[in-house]
Amino acid sequence: MDNGFLVNVFKTNTDQKKKNVRTSDQVHNDIIHELEAVKDHRRAGWKEFRAKDRFEKQVYTITVINPDGSQAELKRIRWVAKSRAMDNNSPDHDIELQKSRGIAGQDPSKYNSPEDYIDVWDEKMKLGDVDISRIKEFEQLIEIFAKPATPAELAMETPAWRISNWKPTGFCEMGFKYPRLLKHYGERWDIPTLAVDCNPLAVDLAILQGYNARVVNITDDPVIDIDNANVITLHHVLEHVPDPIAVLKKIYEALPMGGLLQVEIPIELDSPALEFGHMFGFHQGDLGILMGGVGFQPLAGTVVNIGHAYWIERITGIKTSTEYEKTMNNNHGQ
Repeated sequence: MDNGFLVNVFKTNTDQKKKNVRTSDQVHNDIIHELEAVKDHRRAGWKEFRAKDRFEKQVYTITVINPDGSQAELKRIRWVAKSRAMDNNSPDHDIELQKSRGIAGQDPSKYNSPEDYIDVWDEKMKLGDVDISRIKEFEQLIEIFAKPATPAELAMETPAWRISNWKPTGFCEMGFKYPRLLKHYGERWDIPTLAVDCNPLAVDLAILQGYNARVVNITDDPVIDIDNANVITLHHVLEHVPDPIAVLKKIYEALPMGGLLQVEIPIELDSPALEFGHMFGFHQGDLGILMGGVGFQPLAGTVVNIGHAYWIERITGIKTSTEYEKTMNNNHGQ
């Protein structure tokens, strides 16, 4: 089956979701129930949720509109849950697949109660080498574009690009096991934070530790509520959805003008690893095309090998306009 999408056309609505408030005892009990509900699946290694016969491969066509008006087609491979085509009320297999990953997929012989997770929480919340590389790249980029351009930079044939008044006002970590970046940026910038994930266990453990977190299904929720954050990280999430363009559109719509999005994906070409919950096979260069296609202006990008295991591409983009940039730069110092 061939499914296509024009990357320069999109629509979303603007409905907002109500937030659910629970006591810490209620959250603790919910975690116990969540672990009990998936106990047998965890012990069986999630074989049912990860079975390949639940999915089928499709060719996904992306039509790229070039600056000269010509078009080019990119053919990509993705996995799609067969349950999406069923006319019944069965759980969507792709959502079940993603719930088998992340924090719920950890060793069931070690993690069987809220206390098992709480005991190792501080250790798990320490930043790793990959986290640090993402942070350094992100913060260096902000430091560069948020300061005023010098007279010499403005006199260059291509003037330096700046948004002089830009400041982070809220941060959203989209997709997480442990909200390490949420903790870092919340403390670093002293701003409101939000963590979202499709896995209730990850969300409730974060809530139990005092973090603002929410269950969000970025595939099916028509609108993604980010609590007015203007900075989002989306690390190793897009490969877990069958339609990354649809997700990027919703994020673009949710962000305010001047909002930043840092995305990281693995480069798997035509072999997305379903056993890891990967639904979409990215090629190098795809990420910039898709982000640009929904409206983001890419600011910085990296292609790097992580741990000699696989290649990743990481791009930071901004939601901007000529009018916004002019207003921000003209207001500098006021």
